[in-house]
Amino acid sequence: MRIVVLTKLGGARTLRLRPWALFAVLGLAVAAISAAAIQLHERFSHHRQVAKAVADWRSGIIDQQAAVTSLQQQQSAENEAISKQLANMQARLWRMEALGQWVTEATGLDAGEFDFTAPPAQGGPVREAPTACAFGGGARGGTPSMQQPQCQDTVLPRTDLQVRLNELAGQIRQREGEFELFEALLKTPADNAGQDASVRPVNWGWVSSPYGRRIDPISGKMAWHTGVDFAGRKGSDIVAVDRGIVVFAGRRAGYGNLVELAHLDGHVTRYGHQATLAVRRGDIVRQGQVIGSMGDTGRSTGPHVHFEVLRNGRHLSPMRYLKDRRG
Repeated sequence: MRIVVLTKLGGARTLRLRPWALFAVLGLAVAAISAAAIQLHERFSHHRQVAKAVADWRSGIIDQQAAVTSLQQQQSAENEAISKQLANMQARLWRMEALGQWVTEATGLDAGEFDFTAPPAQGGPVREAPTACAFGGGARGGTPSMQQPQCQDTVLPRTDLQVRLNELAGQIRQREGEFELFEALLKTPADNAGQDASVRPVNWGWVSSPYGRRIDPISGKMAWHTGVDFAGRKGSDIVAVDRGIVVFAGRRAGYGNLVELAHLDGHVTRYGHQATLAVRRGDIVRQGQVIGSMGDTGRSTGPHVHFEVLRNGRHLSPMRYLKDRRG
């Protein structure tokens, strides 16, 4: 095959290509065209993948926006329900406070002992042992049940509505404890008013925090309360619930000023947060004897006595113990 090539000077040159050279040139041309086609295909394929990824991303954004909207609607409904609950509790609290003031004045009770403006007097040492959760019965005692490790150190929600709800719940529990005592006083004849005083650690007072699972008044977490709190007037008498010997009288972490009595039946009773102590280690006390005065020493939110009952180092329900002493 001949190929004529024109030169710049107007002349012409003739190139002769053999068949194998011609096929080589054609092969190179075909290879170049194929490589260009492959490159264009890869570019278009990449663009399609990018377009699909963008479409999937946009679809995910739409789904997330729908989920956020659903959560916002759910939160709004929950807030509305909590707000209604708060309004109901607030109305109950106002009614109870008005009635409480009237009962206090009508019965001539000491207004300092039943202060409706003060926060509930509670406290007690911090307990970490989950074994305390194995003692069932809650505030009223009961038989041992399965361990509940979740009853310790469970943090409560910290929204404003939830905090306010917990505060109102605590106030209502305080008022209900006061009215239980009011009802007992109004129904008890005058000649029997002091009949059962010897089976309580206080001559006058009300239960501000029961035994068992509760919201800790200081940490705000769920915790196990190893005793019962009896709130009352600061400086009022604290008495021994049974005869025994003083095995400890002094200050102890969490309890403040504490008296610990060992009794003949093997039980041990503790009386914490006292303002002053009236006994010393080694003293023998009789049932109903004054062993100190009510205070708020140690881990406490107000004047009260933290009363505990133990047997063989194991905490028991104080209210059941007192009921047995009465019987």
